[in-house]
Amino acid sequence: MAMQVGPAAPSVRPNHKRSKNFSDHEDEVLVSGWLNISLDPVVGKDQKDGRYWSLICEYFHEHKTCSSKRTINSLMHRWESIQKCVNKFCGCLTRIELRCQSGTTMQDKVAEACALYKSEDEHSKAFQFMHCWNKLRTQPKWLAKVDELAAAKTSNKRQKTSSTADPSATLPSEIGQGAVEGLEANALTRPIGKKKAKAALLQEKKKKCDSNLRKYVGTEEGN
Repeated sequence: MAMQVGPAAPSVRPNHKRSKNFSDHEDEVLVSGWLNISLDPVVGKDQKDGRYWSLICEYFHEHKTCSSKRTINSLMHRWESIQKCVNKFCGCLTRIELRCQSGTTMQDKVAEACALYKSEDEHSKAFQFMHCWNKLRTQPKWLAKVDELAAAKTSNKRQKTSSTADPSATLPSEIGQGAVEGLEANALTRPIGKKKAKAALLQEKKKKCDSNLRKYVGTEEGN
């Protein structure tokens, strides 16, 4: 007897449709929203994130010229991707500029930074947010954000190094001389155990007894 196959089970989310990729225009409006809301002294970043991103979402829908219906979460996740990739590209460009190659134009440096970005990407993906970088690169708010991200990265590296380092191993070069001296001082002043403390106390008493005995013997011999 042939086995009868019933109808396929309905999808758990039958009405769910994957949203379309962000267009360059949507990205640029989102970047403008982040810049404008952050720079507004009345509604700046000091407020809670929920309210902050609600305002950015309002700005996005007021200024877009397409029919997109992006949610707050969608905009937040897109901004995280933009921020991460643009910050990484800025790092690549900085490294290219530090080479101080004579005769190279800014266009040449950007092209080299794009090549460096792709070569270091885990999946060899090209930098796809040039339109966002062009809007952000000269903005004080973005430049401050780049500094903030760099400081956070350095701090995380130092914390990770200090928590996993073996005291007997060679210390990383990024730890300064002051930090090395501090580590050495802590090693020297570490509290000793109870048994060692008792042994040290007995040794000290023994030294005092020996000293007193030598003094007594010396006095008797003098007499």
